[in-house]
Parts: sequence; C-alpha cells; structure tokens
Amino acid sequence: MRETECQHQSEANFRTFFETLDDMIVVATETGRILFTNKALERKLEYSSAELAEMHVLDLHPENLRKEAGEIMEAMIQGRQTHCPLPVSTKSGKLIPVETRVSRGRWNGEDCIFGVCKDLSVEQEAKQRFERLFRHNPALMAVSSLPDRRFVDINNTFLKTLGYTREEVIGKTNQELALFVDPKHHAVAARALQSDGRISDVEMQVRRRDGVILDGLFSGDIISTQGHQYFLTIMIDITERKEIESKLRAQSERFRGMFDESVAAIYIFDNEKNFVDSNQAGLDLLGYSREELLSMSIPDVDANPVVVLPAHKQLLAGDRLINYEHQLVRKDGTIITVLNNSRPLTDSRGAVVGLQSTLVDVTERKAAEEALRESREVLHAVLNAIPIRVFWKDRDSVYLGCNTPFAHDAGFERPEDLLGKDDYAMSWHDQAELYRADDRAVIESGEIRLLFEEPQTTPSGEQIHLLTSKVPLRDAAGGIVGVLGIYQDITDRTRAEKGLELRESYLRSIIENQPGLVWLKDTEGRFLDVNKSFAVSCGKGDPQNVIGLRDMDIWPKELAEKYRSDDSEVMKTGTGKIVEELVQDQGENKWFETFKTPVVDEHGRIIGTTGYARDITETKRLRELESRAQRLETAGQIAGQVAHDFNNMLAPIMAYPELIREQLPRGDPGHEYLEAIEESARKIADMNQQLLTLSRRGHYTQEVLNLNAVIQQILRDLAPWPASLIVETKLAADLMNIKGGSSQLHRALVNLIANARDAMQDIGRITITTENHYIDDTTIAYGRIPRGEYAKITIADSGGGIPEDIVQKIFDPFFTTKTANKKRGSGLGLSVVSAVVKDHGGFIDLKTAMGEGTAFHIYIPITRDSATEKAVDDIPTGTESILAVDDDETQREVSNRLLTTLGYKVTVCDSGATAIEMLANRPFDLLVLDMIMPNDIDGTETFRQALEIRPNQKAIIVSGFSESDRVIEARHLGAGTFVKKPFDRKIIALAVRQELDRQVTVLA
Repeated sequence: MRETECQHQSEANFRTFFETLDDMIVVATETGRILFTNKALERKLEYSSAELAEMHVLDLHPENLRKEAGEIMEAMIQGRQTHCPLPVSTKSGKLIPVETRVSRGRWNGEDCIFGVCKDLSVEQEAKQRFERLFRHNPALMAVSSLPDRRFVDINNTFLKTLGYTREEVIGKTNQELALFVDPKHHAVAARALQSDGRISDVEMQVRRRDGVILDGLFSGDIISTQGHQYFLTIMIDITERKEIESKLRAQSERFRGMFDESVAAIYIFDNEKNFVDSNQAGLDLLGYSREELLSMSIPDVDANPVVVLPAHKQLLAGDRLINYEHQLVRKDGTIITVLNNSRPLTDSRGAVVGLQSTLVDVTERKAAEEALRESREVLHAVLNAIPIRVFWKDRDSVYLGCNTPFAHDAGFERPEDLLGKDDYAMSWHDQAELYRADDRAVIESGEIRLLFEEPQTTPSGEQIHLLTSKVPLRDAAGGIVGVLGIYQDITDRTRAEKGLELRESYLRSIIENQPGLVWLKDTEGRFLDVNKSFAVSCGKGDPQNVIGLRDMDIWPKELAEKYRSDDSEVMKTGTGKIVEELVQDQGENKWFETFKTPVVDEHGRIIGTTGYARDITETKRLRELESRAQRLETAGQIAGQVAHDFNNMLAPIMAYPELIREQLPRGDPGHEYLEAIEESARKIADMNQQLLTLSRRGHYTQEVLNLNAVIQQILRDLAPWPASLIVETKLAADLMNIKGGSSQLHRALVNLIANARDAMQDIGRITITTENHYIDDTTIAYGRIPRGEYAKITIADSGGGIPEDIVQKIFDPFFTTKTANKKRGSGLGLSVVSAVVKDHGGFIDLKTAMGEGTAFHIYIPITRDSATEKAVDDIPTGTESILAVDDDETQREVSNRLLTTLGYKVTVCDSGATAIEMLANRPFDLLVLDMIMPNDIDGTETFRQALEIRPNQKAIIVSGFSESDRVIEARHLGAGTFVKKPFDRKIIALAVRQELDRQVTVLA
C-alpha cells in the first residue's frame, strides 16, 4: 500500500514536472498508444487530451513520414539511433521541426515509452537569422574548420573588402592566401585561441588580393554544430579609424603647440582654483615664473575676489562664461583689466574637475574705449555735418538711428523722429521691399555690399538715384544685430553718365559701321580698341582678339616696323600724318590711305595714337586705267601722224627693189640683199598698219560678223603650225553675231595669238574658245563690265605666265618685255588689241599665274542682226499670249522685238511681283522668266506663286548663268526649256514653241 502511494506520488510529481517544460512530452505504451501528453504538446499540436488519448504516437507525424518514424523509433529503443529528426504535424496540418528522443520506463505500473520532442522552430529561425546576419553583416566574417583551419564559408563583406571570389577562398587557409601581413601577430592570436578558446579585439593587418594593406580588429569563438567544431572569425575594418586616430594624435600635438604658442594667456585650474598649467603668454601676462605660478591659486592674483566669486561658482556648477571682464594684480603690483572666456573641465562622468580660462589683456582697449566715449559727441557732430546719409536698422529692418541729412531726406526734422519706423512708413514705400531684401542679404550672409545703385522716391515724389553701401551691424559679442548703411545722391552723375553712354554708343556705332579701319593705340603701340573692319582685315575676326597686341604680333616685321615709325613720328611732332601705303588685308595686298593723329589727355599730354585707313585700291586702279587710256589716246594721235609720214617714205622702199631686181642678172648676189630689204619693208609696213589701227579709233565700217568665221580665217592664214605647238579650238556652234570691223578684229586676234606663241616660244598648247556669255555687272582686272549679252573669246596659252609687277603695263603703247637676245617687238601688239576691243564696245580681261600660263578673255556685245538673211519658214511662229519678265530694260526690249516678229502677243514687265499681279487679273499662255532679279523675287519663286494662281501655267526660264540649283527647282515645279543668255531669234522661237505645244496632264 505504501509502495503504491509512493508510485502515485512519483507519477504526480512527474506530471507536475512535465507540465513546467516547454518541450513536448508524450508517454505511450510499448505498442504506441498514447497514455499522457503535457500541456505544451496539446497547445502546440492543437489537440485536446481526449483526442490524443485515442491516437497512436506515430499519428503525431505527417502521414507520409509515419513509416519512417516507426523505424527510427525502433532503432532508438534498441539504442541504434539517438534521436528522430522528423517533424511532427499539428491538427491543422502545419509541420513543426523537432528533435525527438525516446527512453523506456514505467507509467501507472506498466512498461511504457517516454518521448521528448524539442521544438526546433526557434532554433531554425535563429539559424536563418544567423545566416542572414552572417551573409550581410558589414563586418568581415569567416568560418573555418578545426583543426586544419580551412575556410568553409565567408560572407559577402569578406569577398567585397578583400577582393576575392568565393571559389578562390573556400577550402584554402589564410597562409595559402597570404592574408596576414605579419605572420607573428597571427601566431600570437592562434596561441590565444588554443588557450582560451576565443580571441577578442586583436588588431592585425591583412592584405587585400590587390596588395592593399588593411587594419582589422579581430574577434573569434569556437562553435560546435552537428558534432564538428569550427572557428567563427569576425573582422571589423578599422583602417579608416586608424587613420583618424593618427590624425587625432597629430591634431593633439598641434593643439598643444597652439596652447604653448597662443598669444592669449591660457590657464588650467583644478576645482580648488589652484593653478595647474599655463602657457608662456599666461606667465608673461602676470609676470611670474612657471614654478611660482603653479604654487598659487586664483585668489592670489584677483584684484577684487568679490567680483569674480559668482563667476567661479557658475563655472564650478558646469556653466560656460564668455567675455566677462575683471581685474588681476601682476607680480609687480600693476592692475590690469582682462577679458575672460572660461569653461569647466569635466571627467568621463561629467563631474567638474577643473577650469580652463583664456584671458586677453584689454587694459589698453579699455583706455581706448574711454577715449572713444569722449569722442562720440565729436563723431555725432561729424555724422550730422557730412553730406553722406548714414542709417542703421535692426534685424527686422526697423530704424534704430540715422544722421540728420538722412532724416531730412525722409521728410523728418530730427533723427529721433525715425526711430521705430520701417521703410514702408517712408516716402520710398514703393522701394521698401527692395531695401529690405538688401538688408536681409547682408544680415543673413554677414557679407558687405558696396557701391550698388538703387532708386528712391523723395517726399516730393521725385525719383532720384542712390549709390548705397551696407555692412552687418554687430554687437559686442560679434553677433549680427542689424545693418548699417550709407548712401549718396548720384542723380546728377547718373544722368551725366547716361548721356555719356549714349554719346559713346553713337560714337561706337559710327566707328563700327565705318567701312574703313579704325584703331586706338597707347604710347607703347598696344592696341586699346579697334573696329570690326580692322579685326577682319588683319585676320583676327573679333576686335577683342586684337586688344593688347602690337603691330609686330599682327603684320610682317618690315610692315610693323614702318607702322611703329609712323606712330613715333606722330607722337614726337604732335601733328597728324597722311600716307598712302600697301597693307595686307585678309592676306591680300591692298592700297590704303591712312590718317594718323596723336591722342592727348585733359592735361595735353600725348597718351597714344589713333588712326583711320580707307581702301583706295579700286581708286588707284581706276586712276591707272584712266591714265592708261589717256596714254593710249595720245599714242594714237602721234601714231597717226607718224604712220602718215611713214607711208610716204615707205613707198619707194617697197617699190624700188622690184625695179632693181629686173636690172640685175640672174644669180647676182644683189638678189639676196633685195629680198632682205623687201622683208624689212614688209615688217615696217605691218608696224605702220598697227600705228594706223591706233590712229583710226572707231573710224571703220561696222558689219555683222561671226567671230567663229574670223578665228577660222586667222587659223588658215597662220598655218602651217610648228610640230611643237598644239592649237586647240572650242568654238560654240550657236555663237551670236557681233558688229565690227573684220580687219581690225583680225589684227587684234592675230596679235594675241602671236603674243601667246612668243610666251611659249612655239612649244606648248594654245586653246581658243568662243561662247555666248551673259554678264550681271562684273568687276574685272581692267575695269567693270556692265550687264549685258556678249560673245566671249578666250585665248589661253600654257606658257610661263606674266609677272605680277608688269600685268598693269602690258597694254601700254610701246611696252615690251622682249630683250636684245629675243625677237624684239614694237610694243604695240597688246595696245592695238586693247584699242580694237574698246572701239567695239567690248572689254578685255586676263588671268595669269607664274608657271601656269595666261588666258586673255575678250567680251564683244552681240547683235541679233544676221550676216545673211535666213528663210523665215525655218523658224516656228505663233499667235499665243506671252508675258516676258526681266529686270533689265535692254533684255525686255530684245525679248519683245524677237517674240513680236514671231507673231506672238507680247507683254513685258520688270519684276516677278508685277508679273504675279498681272497674272491674277488675266491669263497668259506662257511666261518667259528671267532667273536672276536681284531686287525682287527670282524666276523660280515667281513660277511657284504663279502656279498657286493658275495650276496649269506654262513657263520657260532664261538666265545668263548655267543651269543652277534654282533653275533645276523651277523645272521640277513644271517649267519647260532652260534658255541661256544671250539667245537669237531661232533659239527663243524653238524654246517657246516647244513649251506651248507640250501636253500637260492634270491629276484629279
């Protein structure tokens, strides 16, 4: 009975004990029927005790694991396995990870099985948290196996910091990776690990993969899991901290240096007010040696201890005191006034252990302040007497004071009347926000604003201009408490400056728009200002690129020295100078007329030079052309008289050789002399003919000629040609006719061809070209060709070219380059060419380059008269209406006459705009449009606008130029044939008829 009671008591005790455990307890029969479960199991698996009493112990596992659980349970009972790792399942089907252990025992007097299920949920969560903590920890973490110390895991920070990949580290030792800079330090840490099982806060250096050395703070523990031991190492990268510590040590040394070298007296006291330390300035201030002072306390040097006692109490209580004044007694008995800044010194717990005081001797300053106070009345009187307005405001821009002139500007009698007012209460309330913004900028930035302009409205309503300066207003502690300002009324000055700016703007505009070059230099020859034309002329583009340069920096040395010499002469004589000089303008030599004058200041001193240069190249060229024309005219008059006398004297020379030959026997040597006389006579006769050509200017019969025929006759006359000379012709088949004298033109062209042959010495190529050419007012080397239609002849050779220095002389009478060792010429050949071309209303131009040959271009006005009448039936005609548009009056007359003779109803106008107006009022079957009309819309735009009015409009385009992009654009719009000026009756007839007969398809 006693034994049964004891057994029941023991079971009751077990029940009570089981209920206190958080582990799940189950007691079951050897067949597996559940006898008892504790509350922890019922709570976690969601079953009641009654439900559990009807269950088998294997029912606590998921159904798919029960067979395996039974096998493991059998193995545990037999001692072959220590625990079961399979999870258990709640009533709702949730799996709980557990570690189950079983043992045999007795319950209620029968054999049974005791099972303890340890809930591993928390451990697994902890393991997951550890995994996350391990992987993403900002410290370097590594796990290595023991005892071989090979890495089995490392976190991301380890890899990122040391620059390795996981594959490079796992399975390696730190020795293999050479991680530790000093193996000795690592050996010490290893011994500590062996003796203590852990290391803590050990500093060691490691080496990154790229060789960079890092400082690390290491800690580590030995951990056990699944029967194995591992070493968990944590390293905190303290490289930056070590650098900071090094800097702090250096800073501490600097602070000590600052303490010792400070010009202010610095003292350290303990909490008993005894001197503990002092810098040299502190010793000098009181006059004691260090040994003497460190044996003293504060009361020993205070002149009035009662005054400083409250301050000491406040400091010892932990408060800081700034800028409080008191007096001290020096060793020599002198009383000095000091400005004291003190702070309490505390230990790590915050307890006050002493004081630090920084003292500045303000004895002299106090005396100065006293003197300042005495002078304030004088200063006040000065402020009120000066014409400058002075004012000061608080941080809210409320007036704290001003001088009397400022008060009067504001409309008040006395400065006191402004106190407490702001700018909104003044006559300048419209500018109040502007003034307050200035105040805020100065107060918030602490910076001074000087000499800025702003407007103000006076009490009378007048707008004036102020020149204002504002500075921060500070208190004794240096804090900004407001703003101090001054201003001057600069209204009159501003108006004067604006007038000057306007005049300067006018002057600048005049200078910049001058076509000539304008400059200003100082006495050293540096450019102070130039206009745009000057900058472009010297190749600098922008005037700013010239400022500060000298002539030597711009022009060739010889030219620069000449300019500098001219400047020196002007400054030395004090008078201006005018010169004509050759200047490089954009790399091209041009003649300029230059005016240079000295520049003087208000005292009459010469401070530089200014100049103006205008391009007179064209003027000089025209002068030369006029001079040449006069020389040619004079030469012609003389030549006529000489030629007349020559003819009389030449007659017997030409006639007598033939008579003499008849009287000489055959074979007589005199025949050779006679032939030489005849040859010379022929040459004289030819020269005489040149003179006659010069003398009979314009006095010959004008006939309709075709230059192609003249050229072909010349080539027949001059044949045969030497084998070394190639003569090439490119004669336009549709060359227009001209009016002139055939013999004169024949002589002029022969002279040009002879000139080309002489230039090449009959070795090379002569190319003769003819073409119809329309000119739109073009400047050439020897004048200007007006707008018109011309027959153009070009005679080009492949000779050595004409030197630049004689190009302007080649048409002068009797000028020749043929020397004694050459076949000497008369010097009349090109003079005759020039005279003949001018007599035909034509023009001559040339292009030449040394080593590349010479080309002469002759332009003769065309005529539409025919040399021989042609059958009218060969030319198509019509009766349609045509509108001819051309800005040239002559061309309009030609078009009107030609088209009218062809039977068309012709209307002409002088611009595209007029044509559009006419087309809006009535239709025309065809438009004949000039392409180039400089003062109006061109032919393409006229046709475009015409199509907007009449979509089926037909048109042809005429132009003196080649088929340009604009002509092509017009043809894409629908224009028909392109006709090149000059044209004859047949060409225009065919083009008009072709376009009128062209079928036009209109797309719906």
